[in-house]
Amino acid sequence: RRISHQKHRRIIITVLALTASIISIGSSYWRQNKHSTFNEGLWFECTNTECFSKMVTTDWMKSCQALMVLGCILNFVCTILFVLSIYSDDLLDPLQRYTGTMMFFAGTFHFIALTLYLVRNMKEEGALRLQWSYFTGWGAFLFNFVLVVDVAVFSLAPLE
Repeated sequence: RRISHQKHRRIIITVLALTASIISIGSSYWRQNKHSTFNEGLWFECTNTECFSKMVTTDWMKSCQALMVLGCILNFVCTILFVLSIYSDDLLDPLQRYTGTMMFFAGTFHFIALTLYLVRNMKEEGALRLQWSYFTGWGAFLFNFVLVVDVAVFSLAPLE
């Protein structure tokens, strides 16, 4: 069975969004001090070679954690649904629109969490520098946004 370019593109974008989301959530490099002796992520704080779990954390950090995880779960569900949509010959398949809507919410959750983290980091005295894992989260948001636009624009009329 031959996959349309539209469906192929959407699957690639959802896989990229899911991958970026997982990497961002799992890494402990959201912030780092300028001497590279301390870094932290959503779940761990690390000094040199030792990492410690952030079991006791602030409400805003718990919100960031929850929103990033919800966004990642929605990215996973969307990836599965787009793969299942391969078996539909209808380019205007309603499943694609529902999946696009879920990606909108995944992107919104990521946006809120990343913005909240940025604002709270800026308010802290001696704020740490944001690192690659934080920006990978923005990459997940960007892939979500691109997919939402793709579904919104190209689901209005068939391409082929």
